Amino acid sequence: MIVEDNKVNMLLLKTILKNLYSDATISEIPNGKDAVDQFEILNPDIILMDIQMPIMNGYEATKEIRNLKTGQNIPIIAITAGTEKEEKDKCIEAGMNDYISKPIIKGIIEETLSKWTNYHL
Repeated sequence: MIVEDNKVNMLLLKTILKNLYSDATISEIPNGKDAVDQFEILNPDIILMDIQMPIMNGYEATKEIRNLKTGQNIPIIAITAGTEKEEKDKCIEAGMNDYISKPIIKGIIEETLSKWTNYHL
């Protein structure tokens, strides 16, 4: 599941994922509220979560998903433009498992996904 409000970033992430995992099912979610609403229906293997989004940001959405019984163990990876250590700490405190800073780089996405999923290339 990709939760990202920026269409260019969404397309970039989707393209990278399709190139790495051609058989992956990718759900495109435009904001945190929709991510929470769709989470139990979609039952994803991993969530790539933008931080700054309208309606509900990535921190709030992560906390809501973690409060769901099925959301306690899902890997949630922050995707954010913030590069300061405080930003990473804030992501981890919100319940995210890991952190990727923008700009989005294929090798970092690949490395992080293989760390948190059973999909190895």
